[in-house]
Amino acid sequence: MSRDLGITKFGRHPNEIGYKGRRVDFLGRSIPFKSMDIEESIKDWISNGSGPTPKYLSQKAVIGLTPEKILGRIVWINPELT
Repeated sequence: MSRDLGITKFGRHPNEIGYKGRRVDFLGRSIPFKSMDIEESIKDWISNGSGPTPKYLSQKAVIGLTPEKILGRIVWINPELT
């Protein structure tokens, strides 16, 4: 799913027709919640989960959106991105 980030200091990408600002891709999943905190559950699922999604996300940065306590927090980042 993609959403328009809106007008930002970075402007609009010239190839993104129909967007006011930058296009942002969202990926939502329900994951098992272990007896640890939310961020640790997400990290565990990305590190040890089966299927293509955890493997794909392990190559990216994951920013929390919900619940409120992780909103905007970097939950996971590929070490190669740092």
